[in-house]
Amino acid sequence: SMKGKVIKIQRELFHVEVDGNIILSKAKGAWRQKDKTPYVGDWVEVRLGAEEDRGLIEKIYPRKNQLVRPPVVNIDQLLIVVSMKSPNLHLELLDKYLVHAEKEEIPVVIILNKADLVSEQEVVRIQKIYEKIGYPVYFNSIDKVKKELKDLFKNKTTAVTGPSGAGKSTLLNALFHLNLETGSVSEKTGRGKQTTRHIEILPIGKNSYVLDTPGFSSLSVDFLTGDENISAYFPEFKDKSCRFLDCKHLNEPHCGIKAAVENGDIEESRYQSYCSFEKELKEKRNTWQN
Repeated sequence: SMKGKVIKIQRELFHVEVDGNIILSKAKGAWRQKDKTPYVGDWVEVRLGAEEDRGLIEKIYPRKNQLVRPPVVNIDQLLIVVSMKSPNLHLELLDKYLVHAEKEEIPVVIILNKADLVSEQEVVRIQKIYEKIGYPVYFNSIDKVKKELKDLFKNKTTAVTGPSGAGKSTLLNALFHLNLETGSVSEKTGRGKQTTRHIEILPIGKNSYVLDTPGFSSLSVDFLTGDENISAYFPEFKDKSCRFLDCKHLNEPHCGIKAAVENGDIEESRYQSYCSFEKELKEKRNTWQN
C-alpha cells in the first residue's frame, strides 16, 4: 500500500495523489457507518484493488486540524480575502472567519483586496486594527496583483476563504494561472454568485497546495458549540484580565475588557463582533434548553 493525499472528492470517489499520480479510490465500506470518511486534505494509505487503476483507502492518518466549512483537514494556513469595496468590507464577517481559525488553531493571513477602490487612509486603518492583534495583513489591487503574495503559499497547504465576490478566485488565477471559475458580482444584489462547486486541493508547486473554498455572504457561528468561551478566540482579550473568572464582558461592572475598549486597547469593532457572537450563542443555548 502507498501513502497519498486526498485532493478531491467527487461522487463517492476519492482522488488520491501519490507522487504526482492520481489514484481514483473508494473508501472501506465499514467507515461509512462510523461517520469516519476521508476528507479533502487527509493523508491516507491506499492499496491498488482488483480493478487495476482503482484504489482502496485502508487507513486515515491522524489530522492536525479540521475546518467545518468547508470540510477540509490538515490546513497549514487560512488566507482570508476580503474586499475593501464592492462588496464593502464587513468587519463582523471577517471576525467570524478569524474566530473559526482561532478555534481550529490555524495560522491566518488577511488580504485586503480591491484596495485601490478606497482611500489609502481607509486601508491603513483596517490594516492597523488587525496587525495590532498579530494578524499579518497584505493588500492587493485588482489591476496589479502583488507578486509578494505568491511567496505566502510556498511549502504549505493553504485554504483561501472569504465572502462571495471578494475576488478570491480572480486572485488565485492571477497568481497561479489556475482557470478557476470566477463569480461576477451581480449588479442588482451586489452578492457574488456561488461558483465553487466541489472542494479540491490544487497542486501549485512542490509541497504546495491551494484550496479555493466557497464564499459565504453570511456565516453563522454554527461551528461553535453553546458552552464555549468565545473570548478565548479573540487574542487581544487574553491579557486584559477581569476580576471575575466567568465574566462575559457584556454588562458586568469593573470588566477589564470593557475598560480596554474604552481606553482604545481593544478596537470597538472587535468588541461589537464579540457581543454579537455571544448573543447568537446565547440564543442557541436557550433553544437547546427548552
